[in-house]
This record gives sequence, C-alpha cells and structure tokens, in this order.
Amino acid sequence: MRSKRIKAFLMAVVMTVTFLPLVPLPAKASATKAEIFFEDNKTTATVITGRNNISIITSVPNGYLNQKLVVQKGNATLNNDGIKFRQEGNSGTLSKMTIDPKFDPAQGVIDDALNPNAEGEGNYAMEGRYDFIGNSGLISWGEKADSITKGGTVILGENAAIQADSFCQIKCTKGEGTSPDAVPSLEFLDETKLTGFFAEYKDGSMVVDNELNKDPNKPKEIRIKLTATGKKTAFLTLRPSNMVYEEIKTDDQGNPILDADGKPVIVRDNLVRANTVFEISLELPRSTPLQMEVITPQTAMSRVEEQIIGSDGKGSATETNFIMLEKGDMLSEISAPFNVRTKTTQFTGADFKVEWEWDPTHIMTKDGKFEAIMGDKTQEQKDVIRPGSEKDGWKIMNVQPLQNDIKGKLIAKVTYYDEG
Repeated sequence: MRSKRIKAFLMAVVMTVTFLPLVPLPAKASATKAEIFFEDNKTTATVITGRNNISIITSVPNGYLNQKLVVQKGNATLNNDGIKFRQEGNSGTLSKMTIDPKFDPAQGVIDDALNPNAEGEGNYAMEGRYDFIGNSGLISWGEKADSITKGGTVILGENAAIQADSFCQIKCTKGEGTSPDAVPSLEFLDETKLTGFFAEYKDGSMVVDNELNKDPNKPKEIRIKLTATGKKTAFLTLRPSNMVYEEIKTDDQGNPILDADGKPVIVRDNLVRANTVFEISLELPRSTPLQMEVITPQTAMSRVEEQIIGSDGKGSATETNFIMLEKGDMLSEISAPFNVRTKTTQFTGADFKVEWEWDPTHIMTKDGKFEAIMGDKTQEQKDVIRPGSEKDGWKIMNVQPLQNDIKGKLIAKVTYYDEG
C-alpha cells in the first residue's frame, strides 16, 4: 500500500527550469579490482527510507565470487533487516536495495514505534565483499610482539575456509630445539583479539607437526593443526621469510670457539625462538566503497521545500530549481509568462509532484499604495497568473497584468508517494 505525503509552500513569487534529461552512463569496468556504483556510475547517493528498488551495479574481475553487500555506520556493520539486498537476473552485476519504512537512519536500526512524520538522517558506507581468493595469504613476524617487522606467507590447508575477515597472533612459548623431533610450542597470543576463522578455535588446541625443516639453507615451514569442539580439524602452514640466525659458537664457559685460522666459528640455524610472534591477517576481497545518506520521507519533503523557497527564477535547468523567469523579470516584479516545475526526481529515483496555485493578496490603489484585497477575489484578479500547457515536467504560467499592479502568493503543493 502506498501512503501519500502532501505539503504546501507559500511563496511571494516562484519560478522554474527547463528539463534536461540525464543520459545514463555505461557501467565502468575494472580488470584489477571490484567496483560498485549507484545508477549513472555515481559513488554517492541520498536515499529515502521505504524505497525498494535502488540499483547497485557491480563490476568485478574474474575470480570474485558470491558478492555480499555490507553496510556500515561508522565502524559498526549493520546486522539487522533495515537495509536488504536482492540480486536481479543471473549476471550478478545488478542488485536491488530495499530500506525498511521503519528504519531509523539516525540510529541504524528498525524502530516499530518510529513516527512516520519524523525527520531523520544518517550517513553510511557500503561495499561488496567476496569469497576469499586462493589458499594463501601474507603474515608478519618478529622475535617479540612489539617488533613484528618481517614478512612471509601462510598456506591454508584442509578445512581452513575463510568466510570473514580473520586475524590472530600466534606466540612461541617454548623455542624449537635442535633434535629432529624438538618442535616449538605455539598458542594464540590474545584470544580476545581473534576474529573470523581463528575465533572458531579460540577454546581449542594448537599442535605443531614434528616434521620441521631445520636446514637454514631451505625455506622454513611450520605446519600447524587446529582443533576445537564441534569444529573440523584445520591445517595451516606458516612460511616466515628470512628466519635464519647466525651466532658465534661458544664452549661450555661461553667462550668463542675458533677455527684453524683463529676465526670465530659461525653457526647458522632456522629454529623458532621463544617469544617469536606470528601475525596472520586475512581479509576478504572488497570493492571500492559507496557513500550513502539515508533520510526519512519527511526530511526529503523539507529539503524540497527549501529548494522551492530558494528558487529565485534564475539559474539552470536542474532538478532542484523550480521557477524560471524571463530575462528582465524578478520575483518582486513579473510581467511575462514564466515556467514552474511540476515534477522532480531526486534522492536516487524518488518522484515528487508539484502543483501550483496563484493567490492574489494585495492590489495597488490610485495613490500608489498596495492595499489588502478584502472579501472575494474577482476572476480577473485570479487570472493574473494562470496555468498553461505542460511539457517535460514544466508548466508555463501565463501572466495577464491588470491596469493596477497586483501582489500575491504562488502556492506550491508537493506530493510524494511512499513505496510499499
């Protein structure tokens, strides 16, 4: 069911603009990153609550699958039904957005007690998120938690499915020994900071495979098994870059051991030291963001009111200009026909109908002073400004001056139909 909202504005004199149709632009295409747009390739939009057919156009490279559109207010991700999306067609390039009529844009939640005539607005960001691509990601590591400066990679093994942004820090609590089966002991550094995939194993266990490469001339690999109650066993392989240490070999008293030439013997190894920290941060692929302002119908009506009151008869033919005067005329003195806007489409496809009415209020007397018109207005006074033909959302207002100057109000009645 559609509900109608009407508001009338009184104006001393008003004008309009000729309508210039916008030419739709083709959707942009990017070979290297995902992009989303509103219609006409816009990256910003103002949308009214209650709308249900707002187009979101997608352009993604090959490999970006299962798009999920996510809306955020500040740093918080909306997890309610206030803003929903549905995919149109089978191409995956077009989605439709619906904003619930009871959505409170200031708070970002559905409010069943929301006053339908209340004003409200809020700013949001939107982005597309996609399935994790490939089976590897980047890691950082360091000998201490406050010096994580080195790089590396992580290989995601069996059951390590990344379906959300995932973060963890893994600390070595017991260093790796030199014997073949002496593996390091690892655990999550701070379980309160685990997110996504890693949070699922917060209360589980972490075991290091005993087949560790201890040859410093070969890349280091640390295979980890994660288990937790109710979760499938998952495997990760850490490949820290440049995990090679060079130290001077010493005897039992700590004295350097020298070679035949009298030089200190250098020992190289790739053993994981105690207190080493590995940091893994895996993010889902993202699109470029959109910025969206959400407003209530009443706020939209108030903004149209401001536009009408601010129309001075000049300017270009835009959707926010409502009166266009002939050259030489001004609001305080009109002698020629002028145009008024009868329809405007704003706020991402919302249509507003505008009806105009002339109301004569004062007429000039013989002594040159304006005097209020008392009693019924004559037909002649009413016909000083009368509507004419209409085309492309503009209507001509014919002007028939009287022998004496006359003042009045041009009343604009704006109608907006909520979708439903």
